[in-house]
Amino acid sequence: LGDQGVRSHTCFSDAVLKEKKLAQEGYAYLNILHDGNDLVSLRILLGIDKVDKRSRTYERIRKHCFESGDTVIETLHKIESGQLHIPYTANLAERYKIVTERLENLSNMELSELIDDLFPDNVSEVAEIRKLVLAAQEKTEDIHELWTLLNTEIVQPELPEANDGVLILTLHKAKGLTAKMVAIVNCLEGCIPYHVDDFVSEQEKQVVLAEQERLFFVALTRTTNILLISSSGIMRRGDVARLGAVPGSGRYWSETPASRFIDMLGPSAPNPIIGEVYI
Repeated sequence: LGDQGVRSHTCFSDAVLKEKKLAQEGYAYLNILHDGNDLVSLRILLGIDKVDKRSRTYERIRKHCFESGDTVIETLHKIESGQLHIPYTANLAERYKIVTERLENLSNMELSELIDDLFPDNVSEVAEIRKLVLAAQEKTEDIHELWTLLNTEIVQPELPEANDGVLILTLHKAKGLTAKMVAIVNCLEGCIPYHVDDFVSEQEKQVVLAEQERLFFVALTRTTNILLISSSGIMRRGDVARLGAVPGSGRYWSETPASRFIDMLGPSAPNPIIGEVYI
């Protein structure tokens, strides 16, 4: 937009984590230090060092929990301590030991030392989130208050009081706002709705899907005049992977199916128009 001379303002900060492994890892540790029962962050840490996220091994743990009534943490502790044996889970238990030992070390640090450990200075991959953490630290020395300030900045950064350009928002952030023209971009399977990891139960997947569907229809109602829903029928495979979209066939270029939510608009929806024609 800037290259075209269009004023714009980005109103979300979750880019500080996207495709940044070290930032994601540090943030996950901080989440658990704030809430020791944060299983989402624990799951991230257990699989972040592997391409497959240890999904099959973790599914064995989940199956045991379902059958025994044990929690994930209880099960991992039993395996790590030798009280329980589940085939092909030793590697996951070893990773759990590494995570818990680091958490113990972090819990004994002063806040400044902890920040430097999780988000080291002069490391480009964590530079953006480090700035947010240091800004939060100026307001508190309590780790729980720091977490609240940081999480608010990542998930719900402030909107500009006045804007004469394009606002770039998440679906969450668009709630309660209206504009003469609204564009919902990347309406592709895998983006809207985004892919839910295989280790999540079918019931949990349906809950996530329902929430994404609700957000999509909230976004549809933000306009007072023009609504543009954009998708792409074909993309470079590298771009498909980076977006997390569902890939089709093709070695270098891939067909990309449009979001299933578009079909839910029904027969009253207008026919699609090629972008070059519309512009």
